Amino acid sequence: MPIPQVSTLSRFLRSDGTALSRHISGNRASRDVRQICRSDRWNSFDRFHHTTDYLVDAYEKAGARAEVYPIRTGGKAGDGRWIIREASDIHHATVDVVDPVRRRIIDYAKNPWQIIQWSAATPAGGLRSEVVVIDTEEVFQQLKGKLKGKTILTSMDARNRIGAFSSEQVAAVITDRGIPGLPDATAWTKFGWGAIPLHSASARIVGLVLSQNDGAKLRALVGRHATLTLHIDVQTRNYVGDHDLVSGIIEGADDPQEELWVLAHSAEPGAIDNASGVAVCLEAARAIEQSIRSGHIKRPKRSIRFLSGYECYSFFNYMEHERRYQTPIAGLCVDTVGARPEVCDGQFSWRATIPMSATFVDRIGETVARAAIRACKPGYTLVSGSFVSTSDTLAGDPKYGFPCPWITTHYRKGGNTWAAYHSSADVPALISPAGMATATLTSAGYLAYLADAGNEEVIDIARSETARSVASLRGLRNKDRADYLRIQHHVSMDRLTRWIWGGSRHEILGQLNACEQEVSAAGPSPQRVKPPRSAKLSRVVRRTRPITPTPENTREPIASRIRSAGLSPWALFWADGKRTIAEITKLISLEHGKAQDPDRVSDFFEAHHDLGYVDLIEKEDTLSKRELIADFRKLGVAPGQVVMMHSSLSSVGHVSGGPNTIIDALLAVLGKRGTLVMPSFNHGSAEVYNKATSRSISGAIPDAFWRRPGVHRSNHPSHAVAAFGPKATEITAGHVEAGIWTAQSPIARLAGLGGFVLSLGVTHTSSTAYHVGELSVPCGCIDPVGGRFQTVEASGLVREIPGLAWRSKPCLVNPEKLNTTLSRNPAQKSGTVGQAQATLVPASLVIATRRRHLKNACPSCTIKPGV
Repeated sequence: MPIPQVSTLSRFLRSDGTALSRHISGNRASRDVRQICRSDRWNSFDRFHHTTDYLVDAYEKAGARAEVYPIRTGGKAGDGRWIIREASDIHHATVDVVDPVRRRIIDYAKNPWQIIQWSAATPAGGLRSEVVVIDTEEVFQQLKGKLKGKTILTSMDARNRIGAFSSEQVAAVITDRGIPGLPDATAWTKFGWGAIPLHSASARIVGLVLSQNDGAKLRALVGRHATLTLHIDVQTRNYVGDHDLVSGIIEGADDPQEELWVLAHSAEPGAIDNASGVAVCLEAARAIEQSIRSGHIKRPKRSIRFLSGYECYSFFNYMEHERRYQTPIAGLCVDTVGARPEVCDGQFSWRATIPMSATFVDRIGETVARAAIRACKPGYTLVSGSFVSTSDTLAGDPKYGFPCPWITTHYRKGGNTWAAYHSSADVPALISPAGMATATLTSAGYLAYLADAGNEEVIDIARSETARSVASLRGLRNKDRADYLRIQHHVSMDRLTRWIWGGSRHEILGQLNACEQEVSAAGPSPQRVKPPRSAKLSRVVRRTRPITPTPENTREPIASRIRSAGLSPWALFWADGKRTIAEITKLISLEHGKAQDPDRVSDFFEAHHDLGYVDLIEKEDTLSKRELIADFRKLGVAPGQVVMMHSSLSSVGHVSGGPNTIIDALLAVLGKRGTLVMPSFNHGSAEVYNKATSRSISGAIPDAFWRRPGVHRSNHPSHAVAAFGPKATEITAGHVEAGIWTAQSPIARLAGLGGFVLSLGVTHTSSTAYHVGELSVPCGCIDPVGGRFQTVEASGLVREIPGLAWRSKPCLVNPEKLNTTLSRNPAQKSGTVGQAQATLVPASLVIATRRRHLKNACPSCTIKPGV
């Protein structure tokens, strides 16, 4: 049975895809490549800022909004974070043979590739040094102790030997490492980020580069003369400074805060790698904006952010440190594109996102890429491939990042890289305008489709992915492999919920659940999870930091321990806080197609634990659902109650299964007649509230709760309430119309139903029921409908609605007083749930107590609502 096509995508390509293609110019994108190379080719931070200026101007002329995010160099050494230790400006570099003959062999002004990036400087006026040829480790060992002040000429990789050379106090190193098939090309080499281990980070040495042919000439001179003396004059400046991350933003029409990200690294000297990717971003921004402004396509619901900066180091810093309400919804890496067909053997590659990410984006992208090749006729054939870390594509981190495939012309037939890679032969002449147009149309089409997708697209994609998964499972006998495919399908279905727009979330979830049931029923029966025999392998691994650590900034012996495990860095991404080491071992084995040693996997995670990237949770330290049920009952939770819980997951301890186990335990105690309520607040963090997708910032348990099938969520834009049970509709209905915390609000209704407030690991300062008491005094510092917010209606339209206007100053009566007063009241029950202190108290008592505390303060208070 054929896999159904994504009909909404086919329709999009016929209409919007065709419109976008009319506004794309491969020649214009090629001119951008040349312009970006004019500044980036100098390998110097001061010139990189010139690239920033060009990009900002180009994005603004395209009609996109431009932002510059400065990232300071430096950072904590040894903690695994992706940092650039120093900025480096290059002002001058020349090398002259001065004795016994005279000739210039290196001139940075003519060939910027001839100096190693992050090279140290010579003294003012330069230095003189004798050349010594060392091409093997054996020769180096023989000459150790005799190299002080000498210049080493070597065909070895100078970057990997900077520590050893520096310790010998050599004056300089010149590498003539060859580029296969291009003897006149100069290799791009760095002494900075990207391979310098921490133990060599303090090494300083003058570094220079010759082509293989120029190196042969220098070697001939060395062989002809007993002693060859060089005059080396290198003027650089290493310092703590900034490098830039430039954004060009296509503003979304309905929810501009929800973004797709496109990564294309700059600050490299080559044309294909990677001025081409940055130029494609510029051209895609132009094409989308021009198509919108000409009326050929509508502005998409969500924003598209094109990001250009240092590979890995800028993007990961931004992901980790720039405060964002939601992670990006999806993205793309555009790296090394637009090569002439003869350079890449006509291969245009779509490399998949990380296996544990939402892989449906790969099918979307491949379809768009095929259409782009047909439209642009670049002489390419589309080649699909498995995930490869660029390392930018690690942004596909399923916990902190977004699905991030990679489009590229990096590969030739047989999986070989293109000849001029990382060399001075990577020049704009290698760029194909038709190839640039193809990469631009692929990027723009993929982004525009996903940026505007809604419920129809969600179901369309889900059905296609489900049919694909069922076809893969049909006839499959390997139960482990079947479980792996089901996990991948589940991740895609779960990610698709981010695209729900209006309509009924319950209905969409029902259809996605039906897809999951269909996949579950296909193929061999799911494996029963057997408990690991080893206590070591039964430990659960939970990640605590985003992305993977960089080996360059990982202290020893941890770095060696991670390396010796022999696993891919992104094996770390399987650690979701629910899986044991034994379960992760099985998944990694399936990912790589061969059995992995569980002890090595354990060593891998133990090293990451010591680095602070994961928690290792022993089985005996894990709380079960049964234990939580007993604790809730002991606290006083009973069947049939209406309970609103405020919570702190971290205070409870390690719970098997995470937040959902706590929710399941509480629902089990309340029974079918009970109703569970939780805050689902975003406190105004959502610029446009979409009750189907806007996350709660009230904690991990409430954020997991509202996402569950059958949970009702109110429509309040900043302080939504979620509920499950027979009273859920009654409690959550008409929240906006009732106003927040009024006598008709959900929390007031809960109190009227005899409901309780359960505080789990938090105090009554988190019990929002007390705000109902404040409004009933009445207080003049809160206006339930004085604010203005935007929300997505069931129709899919965005409209402005009234919401909270919060007090402009703190209340003169500290809410902490509630804790003291209620602790003395016998109606409040206290105890522990897991490791958390917990209280259970009638909601009406919280309201009445706060009202009593304020009755003398509010009449004379002058604090007003803020605007």
